[in-house]
Amino acid sequence: MKDIKVAITGGAGRLGRCVAAKLFKTCELTIVDKHDDITGERMPIDVLDREMLATAIAGQDAIIHLAAIDASINASEHEFYETNTLAAWNVLGLGYSAGVRQFVICSSSSVYGFSQSNRLGAPEALPIDELHSCRPSSAYGLSKQVTEIIAEGFSRRPDMSVTVLRPCYVAFDNLLEQMCSEREARNQLTQAVAGQTECKWIEPLPVLRSWIDPESVADCFRRALEAKLAGFHVFNVNSDDTFIKDDTLPYMKAVFGELPKRIDQEFYVQNPRGSIFDNRLAFKSLGWKPRADWHNFLHQAR
Repeated sequence: MKDIKVAITGGAGRLGRCVAAKLFKTCELTIVDKHDDITGERMPIDVLDREMLATAIAGQDAIIHLAAIDASINASEHEFYETNTLAAWNVLGLGYSAGVRQFVICSSSSVYGFSQSNRLGAPEALPIDELHSCRPSSAYGLSKQVTEIIAEGFSRRPDMSVTVLRPCYVAFDNLLEQMCSEREARNQLTQAVAGQTECKWIEPLPVLRSWIDPESVADCFRRALEAKLAGFHVFNVNSDDTFIKDDTLPYMKAVFGELPKRIDQEFYVQNPRGSIFDNRLAFKSLGWKPRADWHNFLHQAR
């Protein structure tokens, strides 16, 4: 007998399928997605349709909320903001009305505001932990920040468990879909980072060069669900390293022209290519660790 009933919004998407695969042995899953699953046996459900959504999540013990317009999608700023914020409002509001008291919400490292078009100056500290200020300017980043605000608001209600995860750039299998071999992908990546060629990525390369593999993200959702932490909690979800060969601190200085005054020097002594984001809180509170560094990830993807 499976432990609990869990609805996964966006469960037919790239990340949603990974999360569902991680949970299907222990949870009775309901996939809530406006796209059909691969079998075509499930009725599409749009999280913006409140009547359909309310029916889909009735009787659930917990909800994992992934449904949103992803940063890789070509959408207008209005679509990003309206869809992502309304989706969060509907899922939390209708879920709460249906008696659900546990939510795990997918946010993004985009809430910190660092992107190709919005450099902001150097971060306040390195590595960036969950207490770093959020200063997004893009519609996508703003929609994720508002999603977190909505989630925190609902967490103040009695008996609530609301955990927000902030994955950085997720390295899906089709990260370099136009490449025909792993070696070519690696060469293309190296040249693109060095500025020697244009690389046709599914979405722009993150300026902070941080990444995470989808299986590790899915495992973090599983652990957050199992932990059922009372109240409101936020966690960075990222690998321990970056996807470039450069040491992190010199790279950051080259990009921003300066380094922050607060740097955990020991952190970067132990791992010179350490991530710009700090994932240690997820390890401390959830027991979560990423499964691979960039070198091993590429090797396993062959």
